[in-house]
Amino acid sequence: MVGGVAKKLEFALDLDITLRCTMLASGDRLFEAMLENMPEEMKKTVIREFGSVEKWREHYLDAVGKENVQKQYAKVVEWYGGKDVYANSVKNPLSKEIRECYQRRIEHILEKLNRKRGLDVNCFQIRELIGEFGFVFKQLLQLKEEKGMMLSQAQLYADKQVQAVTDEKYGEGFSAFLSEAIRAFYER
Repeated sequence: MVGGVAKKLEFALDLDITLRCTMLASGDRLFEAMLENMPEEMKKTVIREFGSVEKWREHYLDAVGKENVQKQYAKVVEWYGGKDVYANSVKNPLSKEIRECYQRRIEHILEKLNRKRGLDVNCFQIRELIGEFGFVFKQLLQLKEEKGMMLSQAQLYADKQVQAVTDEKYGEGFSAFLSEAIRAFYER
């Protein structure tokens, strides 16, 4: 019996080590793809923040190896429908013009939601806008399924720091309203 438990433990440890090595290898490939597709202004910001691209790479790869980051990575991979699909979206991002169009559309949806903020989050008008918001995010991020990402967005809008910034732009309470509306739509 003890031998069986030891073998299971050994297998679990081997699996964990294999997954961590895969994550690090994937992380390095994703880092290269990000770096290759990163706008020059963002590269300058990263260098200013970390001192060099190599220091940023070290920080990134160190973070990728942490358990909580691995869990987040697994979620993102699930949203995209697999590691290869996610890696492809990082390697082949949407053009700047297309991203800007999606971002303008998201801004327009948020403005419409803000004007309807007094309505019940379960009413048709709010649900329709949240559905559109999720669809546009799905297209922008090239996701297979947006539910998990949108529920993460709901958590993000519930964060006090994010609320402060969002409410400054859209008015007191908008971030909490948006968080509640997203949850109401996707948790049904």
